[in-house]
Amino acid sequence: MPPITPQSLVESVLSQAPQLARDVLDGTLARLEGRHQVKPRDTELALYFNLAEALRRLREPFVLALQERMVLELPAALQAPPTGLAHRPKPMVMLDELSLVDEQQALEDVAVAAAIRTIQEAARLSLQQLDTMFEAMRAGTAFSKRDANPLRPAVFARLLCHSLHALTLAPAARVALLRVAAEAMAEVLEPIYAGLCAQVNETDFTSLPAAPAAEPSMPIRDEVPTVPHTLDNLLRRMQQRAAEESTHPTPLSADALPSLDTLLASMGIAADDKAAEPRPPPELNRDFPPITPDAATDDPVPSTGAVELLSRVYDKILDDPILLPEVRNLLSRLQVSVLRVAVEDPQLLSQQEHPTWQFINCVASHSTGFNQGDRDRLQAFLAFVEGLVQRVAAEHHPHASLYWEALQETQQFIETSARQTVARTQNTIEMLERAQQREKWHGILRQQVREQLSQAVVSTTVRGFLEGPWVNAMAEAMVRFGPQAAQVQPMIDLVDDLLWSVQPLRHAEEREQLREMLPTLTARLQFGFDLINWPDSRRAELLDELMDRHSKLLRLPPDPRPAPSKMGSLADEDTTPSVHDTMDSLGASSSFWSDSMVDRGTLPTVPVPLATQDEAQLQATLEAWQRSLKPGSWCHMFVQSQWTTAQLTWISDSRNYFVFSGEHGAPPQSLTRGALLQLRAAGLLTELEDRNLVQRAVDTMMQDLNQ
Repeated sequence: MPPITPQSLVESVLSQAPQLARDVLDGTLARLEGRHQVKPRDTELALYFNLAEALRRLREPFVLALQERMVLELPAALQAPPTGLAHRPKPMVMLDELSLVDEQQALEDVAVAAAIRTIQEAARLSLQQLDTMFEAMRAGTAFSKRDANPLRPAVFARLLCHSLHALTLAPAARVALLRVAAEAMAEVLEPIYAGLCAQVNETDFTSLPAAPAAEPSMPIRDEVPTVPHTLDNLLRRMQQRAAEESTHPTPLSADALPSLDTLLASMGIAADDKAAEPRPPPELNRDFPPITPDAATDDPVPSTGAVELLSRVYDKILDDPILLPEVRNLLSRLQVSVLRVAVEDPQLLSQQEHPTWQFINCVASHSTGFNQGDRDRLQAFLAFVEGLVQRVAAEHHPHASLYWEALQETQQFIETSARQTVARTQNTIEMLERAQQREKWHGILRQQVREQLSQAVVSTTVRGFLEGPWVNAMAEAMVRFGPQAAQVQPMIDLVDDLLWSVQPLRHAEEREQLREMLPTLTARLQFGFDLINWPDSRRAELLDELMDRHSKLLRLPPDPRPAPSKMGSLADEDTTPSVHDTMDSLGASSSFWSDSMVDRGTLPTVPVPLATQDEAQLQATLEAWQRSLKPGSWCHMFVQSQWTTAQLTWISDSRNYFVFSGEHGAPPQSLTRGALLQLRAAGLLTELEDRNLVQRAVDTMMQDLNQ
């Protein structure tokens, strides 16, 4: 029997690609047509009917596209994955040369993530065995544990998504179809995975080398509910246990530092060798925000039991697997200082918002986001923190304000670094700022034009043009030249001029006025067309209609009667709306229907259930979260069908655009507000410090006590 290798297993799957693609098609149609054992819900019947009709018309292109993506992407998965979003060929909205993840792209990412979970759940046991086998085969290579399996669900979910991009479907219909097709693919892959496992079981892998230790990286943390004031609760639990055991810890006071040093020495904790000679306690600087104590009105005097508790908590902090070794070494030098703060300031024992804990959390959380590609930036941060740690640890009478100052300096360093990153991506920021301005002016101008049109009698073509493309042209002119520029006012005046030019003439003087206006009117139109690169066919359609209308007005004798006072059709015009007219009047340059040749298959996306909260409550929670984001924060997110860790470097004034620095030198990743909230609601975007270092240590201690 020939040896089994990753390549041979991939080739085995590729040999089944034609049948696999057809089985996925049949399974998808069976679900859409109600022939599968899992029936669609009543609310999905209309959607599934239209998707089925679309897929039946596109069945051959779908099968061909799916085969081609397997032939292309499965062998590519055998290669070490490139790093950074720059290498991911995913279509996105473009602002000039800026790639921007919008809400539609985020919805697609949510659907891909759901597809991955669907495939994983269908073949969990087989996948576990395959993952273990591939990790052993690729021991000592550049592959991470996550990427070792070239046949992992993420690869199939992405190639399925890419296959649907080859079809003439609108984005929303494509997302809806992806969710259904993922179920069919999971059903088809389950026996294939099982067959691969059978091949593996016939081979002896004892001769394969053991997988080497992985590089330090951020592990995926389980979510543990956070209880407010857990540190204080932990102290009370410890005191209660001490009372039950009839032990009475000896109280300590601020003048008992020699006793504290003796206690620490007995616990194996040595003070920093660089500590200064004892000196009178400095006057405390209370410039930091006041800390509200718990329900207890008076903080207890620290005792030997409290010191022992803090020491154990700090040991848990240092044992946290998320800490980089360099950060662990730095924080270990602060252990004695933290215990001394407890003697000076008992609030340290009851408040996790204490500046001491905030400083430790800040250092730990910020350093967590760096990866191997950011080594220079990490070393710069650690060198800065080294100076702060040395200064704090050298103080024999440390106090809260000392840590508050260190916290402020650290946050300032982080913000300065973020601004430097922004400076390196200035073109990206400028593009987003222009998009933000364009969005603001577009809303104002569109409302103004609608008010001007409210009593006008014009054709559907003219109405749609003024509400759509011309609003875009005016907004573009304001962004490009400035709202007070000489080029802008003539474009604004064109709305009234154009509306007047198509109304019946009442006097001979108006006929002459119209004749004189037409050349400048046409020139202003052409200027606006060029600003937004309006298609030549659309220009000709509008100009031909205006020419016909103006010619008729110039030939007809003036009509002294007042113009009609309500909206309606011009008697001498065909006002039947065309497809383009309807699109423009809705202001939808890329509507749900515009991308599809199969009208009945392009239905709006059925919302993916993102949470069990009430919709209003969920939206309020999401908005509160996004308002809490600030430059310098590290986030772990699923963008363009890939997990990545990136630092938030810029937020627009309107908070509608967010720029994240890319991994390993990749270009910055830009998200709209809608995309950010979609990913957050789906659990695909989270801050690395959602559960901070101190909280994790206290949670672990509480769990130990409960056991």
